[in-house]
Amino acid sequence: MYIFLNDVVYYKNQFIAIFLSTVAILYSSFFYYQNRKLEAIVPSTYHIVLSQSCGYYKRASAVRISFGSEIYSIKLTRNECEKYPIGSKIALKYNKKWDYFYKPDGLKRDKSRMSFIAAILLISLIPWKIVKKLR
Repeated sequence: MYIFLNDVVYYKNQFIAIFLSTVAILYSSFFYYQNRKLEAIVPSTYHIVLSQSCGYYKRASAVRISFGSEIYSIKLTRNECEKYPIGSKIALKYNKKWDYFYKPDGLKRDKSRMSFIAAILLISLIPWKIVKKLR
């Protein structure tokens, strides 16, 4: 067994990756639990699409709706965005506490995001200095 007594077993970049992935998993966990509550308790309401912006990239696609005196942008995938042209209705759930809309999808997006970030966190937790010296 290889043991470091006074040496650090992680590279500097690994500390950054561990920190960032920990923050990202906390952020994703927050939205997962918020959206899980919304799916269980809050009924869907229909809103009319005011504008549509379907880009070629995931983050570039969104539809905009009006709620009260504010206009909200709901990010969607390109394929989902194309299903909602201007004037159509979209079913959404509203989180009053944090003031955002959520398109119900069975938490699929939240689960896949958390799985991806957890994989990055696990890979970054491997002490690559030890692995490299053992080879």
